[in-house]
Amino acid sequence: MKKSLTLNAIMSGIKTILQIIFPLITFPYISNILQVNNFASSVCGYFLLFAGLGISSYAVREGSRYVNDREKLSAFASEMFSINMISTALTYAVLAVTMLFWTKLHAYTDLMLVLSLQIFFTTIGTEWVFTIFEEYTYITVRGIIFQIISILMMFAFVKTQDDYCIYAGITVFAAAGANILNFFRARKYCTIRLTAKIDWKKHLKPILLIFASSFAITIYVNSD
Repeated sequence: MKKSLTLNAIMSGIKTILQIIFPLITFPYISNILQVNNFASSVCGYFLLFAGLGISSYAVREGSRYVNDREKLSAFASEMFSINMISTALTYAVLAVTMLFWTKLHAYTDLMLVLSLQIFFTTIGTEWVFTIFEEYTYITVRGIIFQIISILMMFAFVKTQDDYCIYAGITVFAAAGANILNFFRARKYCTIRLTAKIDWKKHLKPILLIFASSFAITIYVNSD
């Protein structure tokens, strides 16, 4: 059943506005307390991008064809999830090698380990399932709840520069908690499991094309 276009637009708008407001609330406080740059966060952001490939956008586009067929959607979703888990495992392997040989990262080891948890939780979150079914109300309300909790935790537990790992953990919690909920709620729409039956020939090229486009945009926007 299609959700109201008006409701979807409102919820999507609220979600976008909150993504702007919450950083405005937290950034001055964190900058004043921690007084550190976001180098580790930026590095993890690139690895998060690599782990995701172009799977989310591709899954929404292709998965929308199966909204009325749970069996086909489950098969497709399991393929996407399995590809994403493989890319996640490879990303962690590359991250481990990078941290081992890139000496500049040695000073951020503990911080990188905490922030890198977001890669795994983003993968199991399968956010694209809820986009396929236009669950913007769920996505928005869930996001508000975890953002509010994370802000309260930040003010309660981040007091000195030594609390930078706590802050990183809270940042991961804001996303991880939501993604854990996603993992269980997704069962309402389809059954997602690891599978070896993946049509690589069909899926890999469009996924990589979407990833290349996203990566190019990210590099262009964030290059220093």
